[in-house]
Amino acid sequence: MERIGAADVWQSLGVDGTGVVVANIDTGVDYLHPDLQTRYRGYRGSSLPPLNAGNWFDATGGGAQYPVDANGHGTHTMGTMVGQNGLGVAPGARWIAVRAFSSNGIAQESWLHAAFQWILAPAGDPALAPDVVNNSWSSANGSSTTFEPDIRLLVAAGIFPIFSAGNNGPDGKTVGSPGSLDIALAVGATDPDDVIAWFSSRGPSPWGKIKPDVSAPGVNVLSTLPGGAYGTASGTSMAAPHVAGVAALLRQADPALSYTDTFRLITETTQPLGDPHPNNTYGWGLVNAYEAVQRAANAGLVVGRVTDGKSGDPIAGASVTFTPRYTGTASTTTTGGDGMYRRGLSAGAYNLRAAAFGYAPQTLFGVTVVTGTTITRNFALSLLPTGALGGAIAEAGAERPLSATLFVGRT
Repeated sequence: MERIGAADVWQSLGVDGTGVVVANIDTGVDYLHPDLQTRYRGYRGSSLPPLNAGNWFDATGGGAQYPVDANGHGTHTMGTMVGQNGLGVAPGARWIAVRAFSSNGIAQESWLHAAFQWILAPAGDPALAPDVVNNSWSSANGSSTTFEPDIRLLVAAGIFPIFSAGNNGPDGKTVGSPGSLDIALAVGATDPDDVIAWFSSRGPSPWGKIKPDVSAPGVNVLSTLPGGAYGTASGTSMAAPHVAGVAALLRQADPALSYTDTFRLITETTQPLGDPHPNNTYGWGLVNAYEAVQRAANAGLVVGRVTDGKSGDPIAGASVTFTPRYTGTASTTTTGGDGMYRRGLSAGAYNLRAAAFGYAPQTLFGVTVVTGTTITRNFALSLLPTGALGGAIAEAGAERPLSATLFVGRT
């Protein structure tokens, strides 16, 4: 959650997905998991059985009448979307689900078509359709257009679908279908250092489009598992529900957002990764929930560069803190390799403070942010005086000198 700024969205903007419904087409979901149960749309309290009609569908023909998951994959992806206690990107959202994969993770095309049809009108009622549907699956055949009509129907109905890019990297032209389709938003996987995972499928698509569209955390992701358990998993399957959660946050921030607007907000507000930008490894970059939701809420945008005041060289990794002048919670971002920063903020007055190791911090007071506008504020930091550090290292108690290596952090 920290890597994509989801916690900042909850705490600073008060947006957590409340009022939004998400779905997944997967191996099922263990609705009894304590971090998922109360967010199931069919949940009616501990004293009543759940209402499963219109909230759960078993497309495999297995006949499950309530949400179950004998594999674990679907429970894990749902936890990343709506899991409680810091697990999910949109913990205020409710969920419904379709089982379209067997316990060994295999699906038939007919099951997937049926799943898409049900999503359009759960229990035959379009009013019960979700706002967002996550699809943590793909075919190795990137040129397949089998599901394009299904996806176009979802989009026409106002449902935002997300797809994993596939796990067939690191070679190019490995993005899987349906994520390879122009209309689909495909998600690649990054590791905890924001480096693309070796397995993450790359573009371009068979039609020459840059793929994936964005990237998200997909290595050792902690989430829910059947039986009330928790565990880590890796794959673009784990990355996609992060983006689905961001889409849910956007829907709460502005329920009128179109498919095109949502797609644009997700891609345009990323943290750029790789060169050139966008590219067929990371797409537009690492998804940024805070920036996307701020933009959706018609916030203003502050951009600028932090440089060495003497040489003019950019300072990478500098922190820029935005503190509301009168009331509110401060937030912080860091500069990229080019010294640039950007931050969406609600309208109002802010104090901006830039700081970097070895430099004197600089504060700009009373910067006014106006809704729907972009302002630029640059910082030129002055180097702090340097000095020499000397001393001796001795054995405690004996005071005998020791031969040792001394490490001084951040020097």
